[in-house]
Amino acid sequence: MYATSVPTSSNSFLNIVVEGCCHGELDQIYNTVNRISQEEGSCVDLLIICGDFQSVRNEQDLACLACPPKYRKMNTFYKYYSGEKRAPVLTLFVGGNHEASNYLAELPYGGWVAPNIYYMGWAGVVNFCGITIAGISGIYNHRDFNRNHHEFPPFDNRSLRTAYHVRSLEVYRFLQYGGNVDLFFSHDWPLGIHDFGNTQELLRKKRFLSDDIAKNELGSEANLAILRAVKPSYYFAAHLHVKFAAIFPHGDEDPQQKIPTIDNTINGCRVTRFLALDKVLPNRPFVQLLTLPSKIPRTPENILLRHDPEWLAILKATDPVVSVYPSQVQMPKVPVEQSEMKSCIDSVREAFPSSDDLIIAENSFKITVPAYDPRKNPHIRLNVPQPPAANNEYTQQLCDKLKIKNPIVEYFKLVEQGLVRVNYQTNNGEDFESSDMSFVSSSFNSTPSFRKGQRSFIGSENNSVVDTSNDPNELEIEQSSDESVGDPKGDEEFFMESFSKSSIIPQADESQILQLLNSTLEQSRSDPSAIDLSAITEEPKEKVAKGDVSATCESEITMHSTPLAVKTFKRRNTLPRS
Repeated sequence: MYATSVPTSSNSFLNIVVEGCCHGELDQIYNTVNRISQEEGSCVDLLIICGDFQSVRNEQDLACLACPPKYRKMNTFYKYYSGEKRAPVLTLFVGGNHEASNYLAELPYGGWVAPNIYYMGWAGVVNFCGITIAGISGIYNHRDFNRNHHEFPPFDNRSLRTAYHVRSLEVYRFLQYGGNVDLFFSHDWPLGIHDFGNTQELLRKKRFLSDDIAKNELGSEANLAILRAVKPSYYFAAHLHVKFAAIFPHGDEDPQQKIPTIDNTINGCRVTRFLALDKVLPNRPFVQLLTLPSKIPRTPENILLRHDPEWLAILKATDPVVSVYPSQVQMPKVPVEQSEMKSCIDSVREAFPSSDDLIIAENSFKITVPAYDPRKNPHIRLNVPQPPAANNEYTQQLCDKLKIKNPIVEYFKLVEQGLVRVNYQTNNGEDFESSDMSFVSSSFNSTPSFRKGQRSFIGSENNSVVDTSNDPNELEIEQSSDESVGDPKGDEEFFMESFSKSSIIPQADESQILQLLNSTLEQSRSDPSAIDLSAITEEPKEKVAKGDVSATCESEITMHSTPLAVKTFKRRNTLPRS
């Protein structure tokens, strides 16, 4: 059965809204979701945000946001954290490259950051009403890919940025996953995905990407490896602040592989439909409504978020390679032994004996730090010190239940043993005393020196890229004059200019799709060991199997960004469900 973006009130379908870069604009996003529900006459079941979420609770969290101080804004997440507001729809998000990294560091395996708002962790897989959803946080950087996760607050200028770099551990874990993923989302794009959509249309919108496209350096090699291995039906991303669609064919289909929940095939050949979305601005396509079939009824019990038992078993099976020591690491080049995986699956079944035990209870969320109070501090202070590292109660409980290491606790052990030294200081250089980190002593910089030249693909064509003197490995984006804060448009006008309602099913030229399927696609899911994670380096990259699909996707899988009139929807190129 094909999935379309035509909403329905049937219990056999789910209405999911996907959003691109959040940048802390939760109020505007939720207002848009509410408008979608009103216009459709049907509730939205789930909201997915593809990074740059910015879960800033207070001014100390703001100090851990990786961007120039002049662009740091409190926004409104603190209201959802404190309970002043509640997210009107269950929200899942992954981390991007502009996050309150100290808070997310408490939840490496995922968890609630606020009531009804769930973070996927470094990488994660969850189940929602019969749909399997997976995600990975961060962006790719080859210099840090084969390093352990070792960045914990307080951060220096360099670790504040390396904290959000994807590691080989996450890719290795996804290579073990044998289930079907219906929807995958990340912040960064998979490497070379532009070759499977209308590249010329992309360059028309983002001319500065031409060099990276010519060198095949646009996107993440890590995400490409995951795309090839997991073969999700849908893949959503953000990061580049542009809407772009592509169809990625999988020419190495395993005939014994389980049938996915969503039949996402063209002429019998399995494909992944990729869609990148924009950031939250008027007249920009930053959201997409997606209606997917559900194998189970949409009941109050079934719409609760649940752990994926296979993913929990993978966390346990790969726990021996987890380390927070600041050093290089090489993941095994072979999958986890089947006997070991079976043992871990049995352990998960013992720890989570029923489906109800897999429910990720929202009441596990606890307020652990004071939320920002504008009545006490109406003017945001940017010179407050970063907070110390903190152990999250939910993370500890999950690790205890799975009998795996808690990365935060492992970090504390290294500090206590004197293997890692940190210096907790205010921005003006004065020492800051904290009873929670009484063992903190002198400075420690675990990140090696970098040479210049690494790119960070963010921003829009109207933005100028400036090199930050503090970290030559990252580029920051200056806000352009036409994207000023505080747009006078009301919620209704903002919604109508930003939301495009159309089919996500492409009117594909099947002959061209078959041409792509006949191309050589390396490193299949049937042989996870074929993907050598150590080979993902800065060496020149070979092109992904490519074909001319400009006619296939017509730029964006027939996703249109034409502003809509109220209650007027153009249902163009919509295929009937079958």
